[in-house]
Amino acid sequence: MSLNFTFSKMKENDLEETIELAVLCFGENMREAAVEDFNATFEQATYIPYTYIVKLDHKIISTLQIYKIPIHPRMAGICWVCVHPDYRKYGLGKKIMDYAEHDIENHVWNGNKGTFIGIPTITEKYYSRMGYSCTKEMTYDSFPMAVKHSKACNE
Repeated sequence: MSLNFTFSKMKENDLEETIELAVLCFGENMREAAVEDFNATFEQATYIPYTYIVKLDHKIISTLQIYKIPIHPRMAGICWVCVHPDYRKYGLGKKIMDYAEHDIENHVWNGNKGTFIGIPTITEKYYSRMGYSCTKEMTYDSFPMAVKHSKACNE
């Protein structure tokens, strides 16, 4: 059986459902942060977030957020990577990461090289499978950062 997933940027009418998915994945204690971060997609935030979603039958089942880092024009942070528990093991985490990275590389960085960073905290293996390298030279709250150079960097 093949499932027909739809990948897109989050629209304002997807906001509440995206927040609820993030709370399901990360816990009720993360609701306030989720509300702030996902609302920033539609505001003039300093860090310029882009939120991506995956839908199946008009239901949001995966999300992630990539934000431009203001001090470097071609560096982006990744956060809120989550897949609804009922849809894990379909490779959606990797697919939404690939989709979002490709969009940033082509439409924000205009095909130029850049660097993606993530904070793996408890998910270091996940980032490693996505092609990121963990480095202790860059940390956030003492957690090593996961770093991946865009494909253009390797050319």
